[in-house]
Amino acid sequence: MKIYETKLNDDLLEKLILFSEEWEKENCTYGYHKNQKEDIERNRIFVAEENSQIIGYLFAAEKISEKDSSIIKKDEKYMEIEEVYISKELRKNGIGQKLFKAAEEKFKNEGYAQIMLTSANRDFKSLLHFYIDELDMNLWSARLFKKL
Repeated sequence: MKIYETKLNDDLLEKLILFSEEWEKENCTYGYHKNQKEDIERNRIFVAEENSQIIGYLFAAEKISEKDSSIIKKDEKYMEIEEVYISKELRKNGIGQKLFKAAEEKFKNEGYAQIMLTSANRDFKSLLHFYIDELDMNLWSARLFKKL
């Protein structure tokens, strides 16, 4: 398997939009809708490839903290993970972890203060296991809801 950062081109855009259509059909994330070009082009893109086929991706965008918080100082730059998606049939094989670690290493070398993300995955137990147990992230806050 090959993992690398890449620039967006028409061929890659088409493949990434197809992935996002798969994600939307899965209905595993609250409110997720397939990507449009403008959703993708503003991100740094990391892909996992096997036998010249993309099997997963990670999008990240640079952010700058607007104010001091309990975990980051005002004006610090950080990376916000926008999306991580692995082909459904290939999940649980460590691909997402390898994608994340590759991005993490690159961002660390570039001097970013931290990586942050928000997730709306319906399977919160798997989500917490992946990000906390496997990737050693910390939980900063939780936003819960209950429909009435």
